[in-house]
Parts: sequence; C-alpha cells; structure tokens
Amino acid sequence: MITVPADILDQDRYSDTVAAEILMLAEAIRRTDADTPVPSCPGWTARTLATHIGMIHRWVRQTVRDSAREPLEFSQFGRDLPQEWSGFGDWLDSMSEPLSETLRSADPDAPAWSFTDIQQARFWPRRMLHETMIHRVDAELAAGIRPRTEADAAVDGLDELLYLLSYTHPFRSAPADLRGHGETIHIHATDVDVHWQITMTPDGHTWERSDADTARKASAVIRGHAGEVHLFQYNRLSDQVADVECTGDGTVLADWLTRSAL
Repeated sequence: MITVPADILDQDRYSDTVAAEILMLAEAIRRTDADTPVPSCPGWTARTLATHIGMIHRWVRQTVRDSAREPLEFSQFGRDLPQEWSGFGDWLDSMSEPLSETLRSADPDAPAWSFTDIQQARFWPRRMLHETMIHRVDAELAAGIRPRTEADAAVDGLDELLYLLSYTHPFRSAPADLRGHGETIHIHATDVDVHWQITMTPDGHTWERSDADTARKASAVIRGHAGEVHLFQYNRLSDQVADVECTGDGTVLADWLTRSAL
C-alpha cells in the first residue's frame, strides 16, 4: 500500500530552507542568459524556468494566506514579471521572505487547496521546499554548476515524490502511468542507510520504506548517497554524472525513470 509519509523536517525547517533555496535559485538564474537552455527540462529556457517557479511561489503564498479551497487562476501571478531579464533574479529573490513567513505562520490544519488528498496548509511547506529545490537544481545545471542536495532533504524529497506520483499534478494532465506486472525498484541511500522498495502492479505503483533484504529480489537497484540518488531519481543527473551504482534490469529501471519523471 502507498503510505502518506511523515514529514522528516518540521514546519520551521521547511520554511527556512525554502527561503535559502529561493536565494540559491535566484543566484543561479543571475548566472544565465534568458535563452540559456535548461538541460534537465527539455524545451525550457532559463526565462521559462524563472517565470514558472516565480509564479508558483506567488500562487502558493496566496493559496495558503487566503485558505483557498479551490485552485487559484495561475496566470494572474505573472502580472509583475520584469520587463528585462536582468530583473528576474531580484524578482525571484523578492519572494524569499514573504513565502517563507507565510508558510511558517500558517495554521497547519487550516484549509488550503492542493492536488492531493491533503487539503490543508500543512501540505505546502514541504511541497515548496522540494519544488524550489528541484528548480534550483535545474537553474544550476543551466548555469553549469554541479548541484547538490542535503541528505535529510533528499530522503524527504524521495518520500514526497513517491507519494505525489499517485496524483494529477497541476502542470500535468494525469498521474503518471506506473502500472506493471510486479517489477520492483529498490533504492538505497547508503550514507543514511534508508531503503525504498517500489513495485509496479496492474493497478499502479506501490512503495514502502524497506530494508536491505528486499534488494536481493528487486528487478533493479539504485545505490548511492541520498543526495545523489535523489537527483538521479528526479532525472536531474544521469547515471553518467550522478555518483550512483545501478544494477539489475536496465530496461525496467529506464522505463521507471522515464514514466516517473516530474
């Protein structure tokens, strides 16, 4: 069964880290040109990326602040886009404190729309950390910077990703098709000794925290430090770049990575 994961970080830590990630994102954007391709987001430029994540920050802040019970019209949050590319770093920066403070001060039990079964404000600090972190990584890749993520945030990010994959993302028309016939993927974060076991069934994917024993029967296994397997699973670093070891059925693994991509 799919388990809704317990958040590893607390509300203050999520909020603080969101602020720090926004500042790193803005700095990476300042190191690019508007038309710089984003290699981890095919078809996107640095301008596309910066516009997307900056609008999301504003959208989520108002969703949480207003306890919105329905999705807000997204396009309205691009009305203050800078006219010149040189202003985009500051435009992103300007949401670091407001978004962080809104997330920190929100009553976790207050209503707030989300695209999952968690229709409370508690959903958004965690989501904003991982949304911002992954797009910070995208910006760093575009800027030619080798990205890193901290182990605890990486473990939490993998938990969250496996949970989210069962839901229709607001920027994707349907949940990922992760059906299968019992194929299994085992992920081992070796530096913190955390294991995940993912199974593709005819009804969709299931996952659980597991142990080393389940790796022996897995169709494919990914091993490496948490930050590396996190970015590899998110399709931000290939196995040629990430410091990971992949064993087992390469076809099953490649298919999983393609279909689970966000």
